[in-house]
Amino acid sequence: MVVGLKGALMSGKSFAKYCTLFLLLLGVVACSRMPEPSTPRYKSTATSTTVAMHLLHTNDRAVLPLVQIDMKGLKYWWLLDTGSSHNLIASGLAEQLKLGAVASSEVATIGGRQSSTHYQLPLVKIGDLKLDRQSASATNLSYLSAPGYVVSGILGVPALAKLAVTLDFQQRQVILADSLSDVVHRGAPPLVVPFRLQGGVPVARTVVDGGRAANFILDTGNATSLVVLPSFSRLHPGSQFSFVETRDLGGNIPARLARMKSLQLGQQFYHDILVSLPLNNHRYQQAGLAGSLGNGLLGRQRVTFDFPNQRLLIQNTFQRRQMAGGFGFRLARSNVIEVVLPNSPAHRSGLQVGERIVAVNGQRADTAHQIWPRLFANKRVQLTLQRGNQLRGVVLERAHFLPALN
Repeated sequence: MVVGLKGALMSGKSFAKYCTLFLLLLGVVACSRMPEPSTPRYKSTATSTTVAMHLLHTNDRAVLPLVQIDMKGLKYWWLLDTGSSHNLIASGLAEQLKLGAVASSEVATIGGRQSSTHYQLPLVKIGDLKLDRQSASATNLSYLSAPGYVVSGILGVPALAKLAVTLDFQQRQVILADSLSDVVHRGAPPLVVPFRLQGGVPVARTVVDGGRAANFILDTGNATSLVVLPSFSRLHPGSQFSFVETRDLGGNIPARLARMKSLQLGQQFYHDILVSLPLNNHRYQQAGLAGSLGNGLLGRQRVTFDFPNQRLLIQNTFQRRQMAGGFGFRLARSNVIEVVLPNSPAHRSGLQVGERIVAVNGQRADTAHQIWPRLFANKRVQLTLQRGNQLRGVVLERAHFLPALN
């Protein structure tokens, strides 16, 4: 989701300000005892359920997985977020359902802490799965919503910790199973990556840029590839970089965009990875974390979080994976271009701030949420741009244009 975009120059460097979404929840601290969730239950003798995954696109490379849940006979869209140490519910929905408060709490995010009220949830149904005695902290989730998807909650680790959770980004399915034996794996054996629960979220050991060990949260609530602490990785001296503004539960957070040359997760290798380096780093250094590994790496394949055995399984992948480059522009909801990143394909092709995208590959587009899914699946696109009464066509091809980290 992109809102309030601006461009400016700052200290001789290229400065681009935009909002793109990643969620990074590192903890919930309550002032009284929270209810212990019950064991997940299924209808009849089933031991798993399969539900549709819907993707919320927040830019041309970023997605968030949504599932539909049932509470009190009503359907709601909730984000499935392995990087959240607790469930969250939109404040308005908690009031609408007249939920009972069980604690006061603080939600700790990359942007800091915010006070919240903790509620007992009614029975949560996801397909044939029933989750009882779940609880959630209330917060503002309005910025998560898009046309057709009003996101009213976040399913965090408490809802998932007793399950084997499969996110098949290719088939757009989520499988929630009692154990890994209830998940059918076809084709080549999956790659296995051990993780541990730290601060209530899964953390895996990685190797970056060929030798540096680092701990990253495995975070499906992070729409992008990597969020990395500036103290962990540095930009090359003299590099031009884009300052950005990312949206988190803690508010708008200044960050820089860069590129990591390589990352190894288990036996899986990734190259040329988009990195966001937030300038705020609450709780990171205390936890000894390098950052958050998100859907830019986990997406486009099939991943299973085997929470009972604390391991991640990766399928439908390659031994050495080259990550896609970017187009290098950001939009307001009205499809008006409000940021063109320096040295990007958009910049080299002459895209101008203030132009409006009216079609992608000849198909009309009325909102940014129609444009991002069409760009997501393509390496090369043709855009029809409008300024006033004038129309023109531009062809863009993805490229790696961001400066590399040391």
